[in-house]
Amino acid sequence: MTKFLILLSSLLLLFFSTATPSLAASGKCNISKEKAYEILERFDPRAKVVGVQQSPVKGLCEISLEVRGKKVLVYIDSSKKNLVLGSIVDAKTKVNLTQQRMTDMNRIDTSQIPLDDALLL
Repeated sequence: MTKFLILLSSLLLLFFSTATPSLAASGKCNISKEKAYEILERFDPRAKVVGVQQSPVKGLCEISLEVRGKKVLVYIDSSKKNLVLGSIVDAKTKVNLTQQRMTDMNRIDTSQIPLDDALLL
């Protein structure tokens, strides 16, 4: 089932990257945070758009969200009509690029943790 979902996600991403030639040619994401929120608020009005950037796949914009205290990624195509949920996996290296970004987004800078009241064992 997991392999099927990965294959289906890959096919959708391939379709979106070829179906939007203007964005695919420019390689730039053309969605603002406000427009991303406008699209996503129908699904969950409490979702906060943290960032918008070009995804690893041309034709898709990566939207960083904070939903109920958790950080998540979704993708919107350049037509702003399609929302893609799921992982982007590099077919050649088999690396889950979405998981890599999620790890980077949720990384904790341990140097910022206050140690004044820490209990040392």
